Amino acid sequence: MREGLTMDTKNVRTRLLIGQLSKVFTNKCALDLKDIRDLHPKKILVIAPHADDEVIGCGAAIEHFVRKGVEVCVLIVTQESDRSIAKTYQYVPEQRVEESYEAKSILGYHELLYFDFPELKLPGDRGLQDRYCEELAALIEMRRPDCIFIPNVNEMHPDHRIIGQLSLLTISESINEQRLRRPAMVIYEIWGPVQMNSYLEISEEAYSKKIRSIHCYKSQMCSVDYEQIIRFIGNSRGSDLRQTGTKGGKIAVAMAEAYELHGVNDF
Repeated sequence: MREGLTMDTKNVRTRLLIGQLSKVFTNKCALDLKDIRDLHPKKILVIAPHADDEVIGCGAAIEHFVRKGVEVCVLIVTQESDRSIAKTYQYVPEQRVEESYEAKSILGYHELLYFDFPELKLPGDRGLQDRYCEELAALIEMRRPDCIFIPNVNEMHPDHRIIGQLSLLTISESINEQRLRRPAMVIYEIWGPVQMNSYLEISEEAYSKKIRSIHCYKSQMCSVDYEQIIRFIGNSRGSDLRQTGTKGGKIAVAMAEAYELHGVNDF
């Protein structure tokens, strides 16, 4: 463990974060829930505000679609800044990039891409926001994914909120201008719940890969135990599903990832 960190400090931060999450992760489910396994895309783009969000928010979905032979590309929008808490524990920003490639090797997806936007700068900089929209539009129009995972706009983290908002805006404009055929848009949650209308049961194999992948991010795990966070969110959503179910009855799952699915008429 790096100098300056105590296990007590890490445990306190983890408990505080779980306490915050427990206040917002209430049972927000549609009455007719869809299983994301019934979605059959060919090319997926996952937009992640920071390296590790792809694991926390939709690592099980990545694992599922990779196993089904789908081409999955993950885009990390920001790079760690000097303001990062990891610097307190003597981690340099470049290490997080290396860690993301280690996590990629465990989840096994096709390609990892980086934009170079500085962490925590997008929310207050209109010029950076415009550049992000331009770069994202160019990327999706070149790659033409038929399914895009987008961070939730109702998140605690300002980067998550603005990147979710700008991504939805950019995709909508590309569709309206007929530069992109309408993809399935899957809103996923990290630090704030979506209005869940679809889900994926986290299998034992997927859970194992999520946990192994998040442990690759040593620079982030030094300050918060994200394994506990993943377990809390997964158990919370599993409980929601068992209570709500579908028109056909209750859904008997232990853990789940939750999504808000848009743009699919023949699901």
